[in-house]
Amino acid sequence: MGRAHLIILVIFCAWIGDLHADAAAHRALTMDRFKEQCEVDGNGKACYSYGRALWSTRGVAERKAAMHYLSRGCELKYDLACKSYHDHLVVTHYTRKNGSKLHACYSSKELDNAKFTPNVLPSGKINGQKITGIKPNSFWEDAGVKNDDVLVKVNNQSLNSMLELKLAFGNAGKKFGFELRRTDDTMTQFYDCDN
Repeated sequence: MGRAHLIILVIFCAWIGDLHADAAAHRALTMDRFKEQCEVDGNGKACYSYGRALWSTRGVAERKAAMHYLSRGCELKYDLACKSYHDHLVVTHYTRKNGSKLHACYSSKELDNAKFTPNVLPSGKINGQKITGIKPNSFWEDAGVKNDDVLVKVNNQSLNSMLELKLAFGNAGKKFGFELRRTDDTMTQFYDCDN
């Protein structure tokens, strides 16, 4: 390789390094802009963009922050933020059963083992979620929920939308209570993953 080729190679590498530095600086400015638009302006799309960017960094603290921003975007009625939040809301609680083997107590996927429809009162107000199509041997059957029950609250959190339902069960923990209506009776049932 001649001296001229070496000089061209050095210039090319420096140019690539500058491009990389420019891209990193641009990404940081864009992230700051998304964060500000989310927090200050209440822009749901910016919350979504910032949350997705944080999620891609893969650190635990960043992912917790990402969930916060995706949730905020969802609160601001940005549908992609809601979808992304739900996609990342995979909470599995574990308990020991059958000796020392570890089994899943329930997961957010259990919400798919039944069908939920908003329970609309005569006034037009939504009050809970009607559950139908409960699959055999599912979390719902184990918890004593029956088809046509209306789930009203989990740990005193209202369930007036699928987002509220997923958040409530996602945050419920291993022991929780839920309020439901069966025909004309309102009851509170308790669930303990350890039993």
